[in-house]
Amino acid sequence: MIYQDVELFNAEEVEEFDGGVMLQRFTKEACRDTQYRASWMVSAAMGCEIRFVAESDVFWITLGAVTKDINVYVMRGDYFYDKYTIKAGTKTVLEFENYDFLSEYKKIDEARFSHNVWRFYFEYEGPIVYYGIRSLHGNVRPPHTSEKPKKTILAYGSSITHGCWAMDSRNSYIQQAAQRLNMDVMNKGMAGACRLENSICDFLIDLKGWDIAFLELGVNVLDHYSVEKFEQCAEYLVKNLCDRNTDKPVFLTGSYYNHISLSENREKSDLFEAVLMNIGDKYNLTNLHYVSGEKIMDSTEYLSRDVVHPSDWGHIRMGENLARIIEKNI
Repeated sequence: MIYQDVELFNAEEVEEFDGGVMLQRFTKEACRDTQYRASWMVSAAMGCEIRFVAESDVFWITLGAVTKDINVYVMRGDYFYDKYTIKAGTKTVLEFENYDFLSEYKKIDEARFSHNVWRFYFEYEGPIVYYGIRSLHGNVRPPHTSEKPKKTILAYGSSITHGCWAMDSRNSYIQQAAQRLNMDVMNKGMAGACRLENSICDFLIDLKGWDIAFLELGVNVLDHYSVEKFEQCAEYLVKNLCDRNTDKPVFLTGSYYNHISLSENREKSDLFEAVLMNIGDKYNLTNLHYVSGEKIMDSTEYLSRDVVHPSDWGHIRMGENLARIIEKNI
């Protein structure tokens, strides 16, 4: 969305808060059925960005963290610039010199973003508040279409897809895949809370602005939903998303290697997986591509000590695998 001459990427709404606006990844209507952890995960800043091009040689941006410290990764296009931490309960002003750090070089590579685009990427599971930009000598503007990736991946899934446990969630496997494909990521992951609520599903089904969808379903409700309920919820989302977007490929996967799938007590997990495997044939969804999680996470060595989340090495390898799978099917 465009707000006061900047792009609030992956934010669907803003909510007034303490003189600024809190970035919301979902609309209020989408949150109608959310409960427990999902009720605050919808406001998690991780995956949101503030993007703009500045004319002034100096500008100040003011940000606030509400409930938790928030890391801010500042990028110039795809070039890393710096990292900052906004402390919980504080309003922080950051100052930047807006010089072209690549102007003296004859050849630069820009696959996705123009390096003139400032990108403020937010990480961790708390909300972020944007108070505005003071530009000393000129205006700021949203990036032009030509300055951004031409295609966007819509992602919905658990904490693994949201980016948790990567030391830097910008390098999570979905982001790794997107960078290899020269695409953007509209990340609607719900760490610990991918529960396929009706209102969330309806929101995703109606959502615009994406070219490829990637759904990672099941692991967060394995202990909470019966097989029948999971089947009902998963089929509702997948069938309607595919039917509403027949010209767009939808990729669907279930669980990756984890402490359940590696144990002898994986019967329910296998039944969940069978639900996902059968949706395409059951409803003749020609744009649906089911992918076994073991094709993406193809080795247990990618896991961290909790035997659930990938390590950084795991995210990298999973991103490579997912990019190859998507590229073969688009």
